[in-house]
Amino acid sequence: MVRALLAGQKTQTRRPIRPLPIGETQLEDRPWPSDATGHPMQCRLARLGDDLWVREPWAFRPDGTGRDFEADLSPDAAGRRAWRGGRFLPRDASRIQLRVNALYPERLQSIGDKDARAEGMPPGLFDGSPRLWFERLWDSIYGGGEFAWREDPWVWVIGFEVIDKPS
Repeated sequence: MVRALLAGQKTQTRRPIRPLPIGETQLEDRPWPSDATGHPMQCRLARLGDDLWVREPWAFRPDGTGRDFEADLSPDAAGRRAWRGGRFLPRDASRIQLRVNALYPERLQSIGDKDARAEGMPPGLFDGSPRLWFERLWDSIYGGGEFAWREDPWVWVIGFEVIDKPS
């Protein structure tokens, strides 16, 4: 997905709402997940206008002069490195900054082809519908549990723009 961000193909992400909503209520003229008390749930991940940083796999350069990012190297070159997971990338080392410009809940299966493309679908790499590509991607990440595609969980839709990236 880092490559999709760098290419300008990814402008949205979806994340399961945790803890699982208990019900739903009407808010802003749309269904909204609610907690056990019936109150509308708030996103704990971000707010409109927040700046986020992208965590991506990285490694120190062999010569000790800085960091390399896995997304910048060919698969052959990347395979020969000892990569550190993105969760270990400090914020000040992140090279991609995002600004949240949309934030709302929806059921996972409400995604359409346009939004599936905005999730970073690589052009020309998948012959089926963008929605089917996204369904397969989602289940490869969240598997068969409570957040599986077939469960149609509530998700936060987070739209963003890249505000800083390498040239």
